[in-house]
Amino acid sequence: MHTAVETSGFSETAAFKKVVETADLILFDIKHMDPRLHEYWTGTDNSLILKNLDCLICSGKTFTARMPLIPGVNDTEENFALMARCLERARDRCRLEILPYNRLAGAKYESVSRKYEPGFDADRAVHFRGDEFDKRGIKWKVL
Repeated sequence: MHTAVETSGFSETAAFKKVVETADLILFDIKHMDPRLHEYWTGTDNSLILKNLDCLICSGKTFTARMPLIPGVNDTEENFALMARCLERARDRCRLEILPYNRLAGAKYESVSRKYEPGFDADRAVHFRGDEFDKRGIKWKVL
């Protein structure tokens, strides 16, 4: 039986390693590489996430890293460079999928009587350049 897991990597490391050992397909979402900015935007530190990403890279498994781009939050050259350096060790086993911000996300809030206040300019176009990934031999595509 083929098994797949999509994860943010926010998991106890021993459990994460067990999942990596048994899964055939691993989709690992990476929201921000900078610990301070990750905590600001998500409410939690990313040290455990980055530790588990390192475990995944060291596992020898093929995986897909996924970056949901948020305008003005993680669509910076600095963030791309940090991610490219991190993924470089797995360039022969890693594919990067860029997920542009979905402006329809805000519509869900109204259905539960909440106001959508993302804290960033949701109408701003996202920025992406693949230069940092290209120069390190990391395959990527924008979905």
